[in-house]
Amino acid sequence: MSASTLTGVNAGILARPGNRRTSVLIPRPAGLFGPVTAARLRRAGRTAGLLWAIGLTLSLLPLGASWRALGAGLQLPGGSLLYAGHPVYAALAAVGLFLSVFLWWAMGPIVLPPAVWLIGIAAGALSADHSASHAKVTGIAITLPAAVALSLTWHVFRHRQATATGTRRNAELAQHEFLIVGQPAAGETLPVAESSLEDLAHLR
Repeated sequence: MSASTLTGVNAGILARPGNRRTSVLIPRPAGLFGPVTAARLRRAGRTAGLLWAIGLTLSLLPLGASWRALGAGLQLPGGSLLYAGHPVYAALAAVGLFLSVFLWWAMGPIVLPPAVWLIGIAAGALSADHSASHAKVTGIAITLPAAVALSLTWHVFRHRQATATGTRRNAELAQHEFLIVGQPAAGETLPVAESSLEDLAHLR
């Protein structure tokens, strides 16, 4: 098939009545998170906040060392062992909880993270024989909220960077239009042939 025939075919395709031109822009998210992610984060935040508040109450009430250690464990993974004076075991409990969450995500044992967390809490509560200092109790209480606040701050920073980048790219994309080819007309037949350089450029 000659080049002139291919050019004619391309001209016919580009002249179809159903063709339209449009610009393709990057969608802008409505908020920091999508609706499903935001709903799940709110639900998880309410649950974690309730457990943290219960743990803080147990840590501040004039109870025995075991109960106060249990409260520390509810506020922070490994917190009960840290309250009982076992920082190395506390770090191992925190790492173990992280690994259990990864294994749950990878393999599906949903009971593994709660079980690891409860084992760490029980170990700290059973080994606590005296009340911890006020500074240690305060440190345990503020660690998790501080980590959440830093994570949200970092996410807001990255989100603003991504939004600014998307705005610049949308300004560039708005200057270009892409052809959306309409449906062939009734009875229209297209020859099957090797793509020309013009066809390849159009596909690119």
